[in-house]
Amino acid sequence: MLATDSMKRFVSCGLLLFVLGLAGSPHAAAQTETAGAQPNPLDEYLDLRLQEDIDGIRRVRIALLTMTGSFAVGAILSGTWGGLNCEGSGDIFSCDTSKQQALAGVGAFFSGAGTIGMLTTGIMLGVRNRQKRKTEELIRQKRQTARLRWDVESSGLRF
Repeated sequence: MLATDSMKRFVSCGLLLFVLGLAGSPHAAAQTETAGAQPNPLDEYLDLRLQEDIDGIRRVRIALLTMTGSFAVGAILSGTWGGLNCEGSGDIFSCDTSKQQALAGVGAFFSGAGTIGMLTTGIMLGVRNRQKRKTEELIRQKRQTARLRWDVESSGLRF
């Protein structure tokens, strides 16, 4: 008797979790929402375009962080070269340029590439954000201008 009660509780908890999982999933909501209606191609296009804009922004942010890291590595390498090869007292500094030229060259390259990359990806991020705002504005305008109408195929009111 104890085993059957625990089995009933286990099965009922499993069914409850299954139902809640289906009710909370976006696929179930989409199925119940569009059970008899055809999806609007413009809505699908705008949703796809918005998702592409969001993905593009994410990629550009990653590139911006990568270029910032490149600049930081270059600054560290150049600073290390300067700390190892430069001496000074007061206002007079002198650097021995014959030592560790590769460290200075690599540091300058990474700093320069990082600077150019940060400028380029910063501009790209601004462009992608502007595209995303335009897409969101199109979606907002479409939803505001949607009117209630009678759909003959589904015999119901549609927005």
